[in-house]
Amino acid sequence: MNSNLIDLSAKRQARRVISSGSLKLDIALGVGGCLTGSIVEISGASATGKTTLCQHIAAEAQKLGGLAAWIDTDMSFSPAFAQRCGVDLPNLYFGQPVTAEQALDILERLVRSAAFSVIIFDSLQTLVPAIEFKRAQLEVNQARDHELLSACLNHIEAQLSHSNTLVVFTNASDAKMSAIYHRLGEQISRLAIKLHASIRLHLHRLQEIKRGKDHRGARIQARVIKNKFAPCLYTTDFDIIYDRGIDRAVEVFSLAASLHSICQTDNGFYYREVFLGKTPQQALDFLTGDLSVIQALESEIRQKLIPQ
Repeated sequence: MNSNLIDLSAKRQARRVISSGSLKLDIALGVGGCLTGSIVEISGASATGKTTLCQHIAAEAQKLGGLAAWIDTDMSFSPAFAQRCGVDLPNLYFGQPVTAEQALDILERLVRSAAFSVIIFDSLQTLVPAIEFKRAQLEVNQARDHELLSACLNHIEAQLSHSNTLVVFTNASDAKMSAIYHRLGEQISRLAIKLHASIRLHLHRLQEIKRGKDHRGARIQARVIKNKFAPCLYTTDFDIIYDRGIDRAVEVFSLAASLHSICQTDNGFYYREVFLGKTPQQALDFLTGDLSVIQALESEIRQKLIPQ
């Protein structure tokens, strides 16, 4: 009995926390990010930042010295944008399988290898069974699709605790899908990922970010609808800038100001003895150009708001 408890404790200690790339989302998740050895689902409508968030997760895993793999069934991966999000492309294992069988087989093999810190699967919505390519007429065989996915999730879930790998699925959602969400005969895959995922996030586009007339990005709302590691149903938001991904400076500035790590005086904004600027925009520009100050502030914020 005691040896089993010791083994379980050792497995929990072996798990690593991989940041989502968004400080606010890490705080909402309760443990500072996503834990390895688990499955995460990121859902949302088109252009809500699902792929961008995954790119930041992959980049954060690489910063910790881990390997990242990307399975692109969506055929929408942009190497240039991924690099701007911090992804180390030469060390990213990448594949674009055509059929659902190929994609899920690759996923299972990667998990069994125990070599990867994170595997991104983008996305579930575009899985097409091989039989569909052989049909004279396109008749979507949903039962086959659901059977493949459910079997794969059962297989990899048993392997994740041993491989210590984080698997992140993206899943599209729109008005039509929401309308038939509870018709499980047509949406069994949604029930499968709902049951197997340890963390489920739903992204929603709140508003455009503009500077003058230029569209610079979008503010994204993230809702934690399931979390096995901390209380869920937290909602937060983060900014995605079109040319560089998640805007860390805005998050750090707003959180640091609320915690009084950044002080405002008549002369402007200060972090300790460091003058950031007279206006909030000048302070943001300063933080964007000085990663050392951002890292110092982020470390303080994590110590205060994320339980150790």
